[in-house]
Amino acid sequence: MFCSKCGHEIAQGAVFCQDCGSEVRHKSGIDASTLPIDQGGSLGQSITAKRRKLSTVLIVVVALLAVVAVLALALINNTSKGVTPKESVNDYTWEELSQISAEIAKSGDGPAAVDIAKKFNLVTPEGRLDGNQCKTITCEDGSQFDVQIAGFIHDDRPGGGKAGITFIFKDPIFYSYINWTNADEAYADENGVYGDVVNLDANYENLGGWTSSELRRRINDEGLGFLPSDMESVMVPVLKKTNSIKGSNSSSAVQIDSDLLWLYSLVELAGDSPILDGDNSALSYYNEVLNAEGSQYQLFADMDVRQSGDNDILAKGGEWFTRSLMPFTSYERDGGVLVGPDTVSSSERPLKIDLYYSVSDAGNPSARFAFPTSWGGIVPGFCI
Repeated sequence: MFCSKCGHEIAQGAVFCQDCGSEVRHKSGIDASTLPIDQGGSLGQSITAKRRKLSTVLIVVVALLAVVAVLALALINNTSKGVTPKESVNDYTWEELSQISAEIAKSGDGPAAVDIAKKFNLVTPEGRLDGNQCKTITCEDGSQFDVQIAGFIHDDRPGGGKAGITFIFKDPIFYSYINWTNADEAYADENGVYGDVVNLDANYENLGGWTSSELRRRINDEGLGFLPSDMESVMVPVLKKTNSIKGSNSSSAVQIDSDLLWLYSLVELAGDSPILDGDNSALSYYNEVLNAEGSQYQLFADMDVRQSGDNDILAKGGEWFTRSLMPFTSYERDGGVLVGPDTVSSSERPLKIDLYYSVSDAGNPSARFAFPTSWGGIVPGFCI
């Protein structure tokens, strides 16, 4: 019989090893001499080796879990990784475009945003927008419209950060008198224009501008219900700067509104305003007020849209409205004023009215001025 600790022979029936003093244990009648002996040292060393092996396995498992966690976090932070690049904007779902937009929004600057857009074919190979980056939508009533990408990381979100992609409708979603409470549908039919008639304000005037307009309220209420649900579900509100105060001659009059749908401003379409410069320096505040309403989108910059001159990218088959009021301007008339097919006497309406910039049918962004009785297209923008 041998000691299980030191391996020396011990006498039969001994309780302790005479060499190392270890207690000799006998279990269930099993002769200890028949148990295997670790020839390299002791059974304790064998057990230690097994524990080390188990620890190594646990370390490997923990490391694999850490790798999985890192990959999951990367997927969350770079949400478009699961989107396969497609040939055109129209081939993506709105959910896929929303994922790409989230990646663009995190890119931090214009060149990085355009690089991501290139990867997903949202721009030309040169990184430009030329008006062909369109997606067709089918609205709840079955009508179809195309929307164009207007720019990337351009608009600020109310809670901070940028919206990744901004769109503009290629055509008006409806037509409206800019402000006429008693519209005559027969007049609209006779002149070949159709759609809802919407008042910009509750009175016969443009006072209060875009911020307090009935048109703003309606397109953000009823207009949203008109859009396809998959598109509406990924739209995000953004902050838009607008001169909505009558008699403003300073950029301090510009207000900030949060909207899901909005009209474009003059500067967003045509860039910084050179209007009334030089010899007209006494009215140089025009530039200050108009230019405070945002900055030009990439689509219109790439297509060389300017304050004056026709441009096909803005030609939409008829006059359409911006949200920009002419700074410190009102229009007065005595006597009756023609409103559509009817005449409204001066006693029934204010004599002073503010004028909106509107885009001509040939695409000139500052060639037309919209009176409260003007008829034109409603061409919203939105972000995802």
